[in-house]
Amino acid sequence: MRSTKLIVGILSFACLAWASDPAAAPHAETPATTAAPAGPAAKVVVVKEVPSDFQLPPSLWDQLLSHSQIKEVKASVEGQEDEVQGSSVLFHELTVRLSEKNPGVLKQPVIEYQFPKGGGQIDLSEVTTGNPGTFFVKFETGGTDNPTFEGFHLSKARKRKVDDRIFGGGCKSFTKITKLVKSGGQGTGLPFNTTRDLHVSALGGHFLFSWSDGDATTVTQVKFFDSTKPQYSCQSASGATE
Repeated sequence: MRSTKLIVGILSFACLAWASDPAAAPHAETPATTAAPAGPAAKVVVVKEVPSDFQLPPSLWDQLLSHSQIKEVKASVEGQEDEVQGSSVLFHELTVRLSEKNPGVLKQPVIEYQFPKGGGQIDLSEVTTGNPGTFFVKFETGGTDNPTFEGFHLSKARKRKVDDRIFGGGCKSFTKITKLVKSGGQGTGLPFNTTRDLHVSALGGHFLFSWSDGDATTVTQVKFFDSTKPQYSCQSASGATE
């Protein structure tokens, strides 16, 4: 499938990860919907670097901009940056909050990443300890309450079989997760389990969010990966995405 580049720099689940079949996504552990109790203060990581370019399937880009009033808004490709700059596509800051359900799963009980416009990335090896257990991921986009809000997961995790179930969305596939993000956003977040590295397969890839206000469509994203477990990634030995 032909891919277009999204140039983001220029404008500045519990025990069951969702499986390869998009229909399996709702079977992840139900996100917490009650208000999070007061707990330890978060370790705040302020990221200033703008994210690197990455490939988006054209059909995903179209869905991200599905509520845009602009008839033709295209993703930028190299040499055509003015096309995005001249459109009403805005990139937004993003906060991602990780918190433990089971003590000792994360290197800090609560870790909060504050990303600049366009988002960023999280290396899971820098936040998890390797101990089995569950932690939560909460996305604070700034647009979740907007009625046009959409969320997607673009998988960068290979499919793998664990106890007769397939985990990892596969390469170049994406799933709509709007309802999951909205429900998880009301409490502590979406749960992910580290047993057998299921969290790497579940989170691996980009979480992308968009919403519209009038003529402007706002987009932000975060990429999850584990630099110590390349065997679960769609990256080839040469570093190219398969």
